Amino acid sequence: MKIKYIFNSGFIIEDEENIFIIDAIKKFKLENPMNKKVFFLVTHSHGDHFNPFIFNYKADNVYYILSDDIRMNDTDKHLFMLKPYMMLNIHGVTIKTLGSTDRGVSFLIKSGSKTYFHSGDLNWWHWKNNDTLIQKKEEADYKNEIKKLKKYLKDDIIDIAFIPVDKRLEEFSTLAIDFFLSEIPTLTAFPMHFGVNYEYIEDLDPVIKKYDNINIKIIYNKNDKFEI
Repeated sequence: MKIKYIFNSGFIIEDEENIFIIDAIKKFKLENPMNKKVFFLVTHSHGDHFNPFIFNYKADNVYYILSDDIRMNDTDKHLFMLKPYMMLNIHGVTIKTLGSTDRGVSFLIKSGSKTYFHSGDLNWWHWKNNDTLIQKKEEADYKNEIKKLKKYLKDDIIDIAFIPVDKRLEEFSTLAIDFFLSEIPTLTAFPMHFGVNYEYIEDLDPVIKKYDNINIKIIYNKNDKFEI
């Protein structure tokens, strides 16, 4: 399996059967010599997650799965608009949506024997300048959504999870990934949503040590590639 980091929350996953491109906002060359099915997924309409350039890649083997907060007039049969808590099956790929603690959806994807989860803006948004009541609500909202994910999974594990580690939250940037990994059986985790602030790595170090049984990847630059 190959993973390529694009930028912010954007990733390309290529497994034996399919290619998934999630929240891509920077242009890239799509390499697909085996002519696999390609799935573009967008968690929500924010500009750091959605860029309409993805529609430049339209082809018979390309599908688009977007959160329904994105306004589209396109009636293309390869375009699917999903709300939270919906399920879609395309050529044996199962895509389930969960909610977000901001806008749009998060994605649980089953491809062959592999399971992927992309959080989108599902995050534990603990902003220091918010009052305690808001902080408590943000905590509860995030934890409740992770509990729903746990029910979706039943006895399954997540092969690869993409989880926000947003440095703007300062010392609270790892609350989401810490809680996620404590609750959800996960083999490999990628941090995301840090933009150009690679200082997130310093905050992540204690989490890596705490969950030394989980393969937590470090991203150093745009276009970093990984083989799993």
